[in-house]
Amino acid sequence: MIGTYKDAIAKSNDEKGRQYRRFYACCFSIFLVVTLFERLLPRRWRYGQADSIENKSIINEAREQTDTFLPSLFMN
Repeated sequence: MIGTYKDAIAKSNDEKGRQYRRFYACCFSIFLVVTLFERLLPRRWRYGQADSIENKSIINEAREQTDTFLPSLFMN
């Protein structure tokens, strides 16, 4: 009985991990496209980054946006 309970917990955690990775990949790809499109715009048209001195790579910027947005989905 104890072995099946531990297996159920391990499967549950593994499923949650897979679900999180799927959401992360989906959100990352969306933010990557948005960031790429934003970089193609002139600097003065960008939302909230007109005065930004920091030059981040597109991937790092999309990763930061995903890391900011995704945990709010799992805060139930």
